[in-house]
Amino acid sequence: MRDDRGFTLVELVTVLAIIALLVAIALASYVTSVRYTTRMLCAANRRGFTRSASIFTAEHNSTQPATLEDLRPYVRNFDSAAHCPADDRLIEWDAAGMEAVCTYPGHQP
Repeated sequence: MRDDRGFTLVELVTVLAIIALLVAIALASYVTSVRYTTRMLCAANRRGFTRSASIFTAEHNSTQPATLEDLRPYVRNFDSAAHCPADDRLIEWDAAGMEAVCTYPGHQP
């Protein structure tokens, strides 16, 4: 007499396939949210540099900052803010446009 308790191979494979599909969907969502978060953090850092440049200009008789380094006293955690969180590229300063620029693809304003 055969004992029929337990799962068949087809049932186990079906459950594993469903779990794999759910993991794939969750992973794709996670990667998308990480990319979005790093892009938003980079934009926030660049806005902070632009605001700091306005303060610099006001305190230095309308002289604009020539480099990003000029803004060091005005930016908290300058060393980490000066790098893009996506791949550690240094954020560049556009003196003509008075704005911080990130060269990482997709992080331009």
